[in-house]
Amino acid sequence: MRRGSRPGERRGGRNRGTPNRRTILRDRILSLGSDHPAASQRAFFRKLVTDRQLPADTRIAITGRCFPPKRARSCRVGQSGGLAGGRSTIAQQPLATDSSVAASSLQPPESVPTIRDWNPKALDAWLGVVQDATADPKARRKAALKITEFLLPKIGKKAEVIPDEYGFLISPKLATAYRDIQLRLRHLKGEPTRKIPAIAAEIKKLEARSAAIIRRPELPCPSRYGDKEAHNDAVRLGEFGALRYHKKALTEAENAEEAHVRARLDVFRAGPEAIARRRCAALEEAERRFRKYRLDGGLYAPPLSRKERKEHKFWRGLYPAGPKRDLSQLDSEFEWYRDHPFVDALLAPDGNFYPRDSKLRPAATLEKGMFYLEGPKARIYELEKRRVSESFTPTEEEELQDLRQRHPRIAAVVSNMNLLYDYWFEYELKIATKAGLDIGAAIRQAKDFCLRFEKVGCMSQWDLQQLRDDGTWSYHPLASPPADTVTQPSNEPKPTK
Repeated sequence: MRRGSRPGERRGGRNRGTPNRRTILRDRILSLGSDHPAASQRAFFRKLVTDRQLPADTRIAITGRCFPPKRARSCRVGQSGGLAGGRSTIAQQPLATDSSVAASSLQPPESVPTIRDWNPKALDAWLGVVQDATADPKARRKAALKITEFLLPKIGKKAEVIPDEYGFLISPKLATAYRDIQLRLRHLKGEPTRKIPAIAAEIKKLEARSAAIIRRPELPCPSRYGDKEAHNDAVRLGEFGALRYHKKALTEAENAEEAHVRARLDVFRAGPEAIARRRCAALEEAERRFRKYRLDGGLYAPPLSRKERKEHKFWRGLYPAGPKRDLSQLDSEFEWYRDHPFVDALLAPDGNFYPRDSKLRPAATLEKGMFYLEGPKARIYELEKRRVSESFTPTEEEELQDLRQRHPRIAAVVSNMNLLYDYWFEYELKIATKAGLDIGAAIRQAKDFCLRFEKVGCMSQWDLQQLRDDGTWSYHPLASPPADTVTQPSNEPKPTK
């Protein structure tokens, strides 16, 4: 035998026309208000909870709201004359009211419902309207309904939510409502009528509702949901958008998936990490535009301020762009970490870091391009070049004077070079290369910076490279030593016998 209701048949539940608990309570409040127009609030509630015409379960439900407990106080008296234990405990703080008395010790605080909207003055006003027989019946019914909503508050059923693979929790109904709001907003903002006051007000209301919904769920677990998973969700939403663009109906499962993925992605994008990454990307783009303007000209781009540079460095350290690299596998000496402790330091020629006046610091050499210096030429050139822009130590000053006395010809050639140009050219070249520019762009940037230091008629590094350590030029033949006639064999023919 088949079970179940027939088509159109209704079984179970409340019969049609039967009043619910709130309607019954509202009618009894109106009746008691007419019968007792001068009763106080406490007396009125006492008569209400003892009214036998109300169902027993309704009286039990409203008792805790009619007579809330007062916070407990200690019996010790403080120095100020008041009670020392005036503050409520953690469990009793939500139950504290302005007009209640001390809580009974027979009832534990955990069994009493939380009273957060207790307002005796508002209840007195509503009760006064209910007890006024000359008032408008609609106003009396509305005031009675207000008291009923306070005594029997609506408790929404919490939807059962199952976490997804990333630990994200959201109600399917809430996600669907959010997705529908986003679709409606996209449609309204794309129409030319969006500036009409009524449409603009609707857009503002929908945006507020959308922001309220997106703040409710918790962020997905950062260890399981990141940029890669967010990119995959964005791609999936693009597929759903293509189906909607071609006016293809989505299945029930696809609708639920689209709503869930949309809510998860937008909650992640509204989180602090996503906001910080967007700010970091904006600062990097501003820095890139400034460098492009400085190299190639074109549209003006202002440099980052000191505050923006510090902010950029902080966000880059907190949220790195990618996995860290091994410093031992770097191919270029200019390829450094942005936050490396020696990012602004200059390497010694052997690849190590030494103080300027250290004896372990070897002589500098020019190994860039086709010029290569070594020996006393390299040391004299380095000291003279640094002398034009840096301060010397007494040890370096003595070393330079000694080298000038022992190699006067090299010192004279170095003195005729444009050392100021060479110093700032190498300095700007290193900065540009560390910034990530290729060698061609770095050289152009260094040349543009050093235009003001150019001079005509100065010797170059090529001239210094062609000079030998003894002061002679490489393109001049070396002086041959005098011939030794004693040991050297003669070329004359020997006499014959």
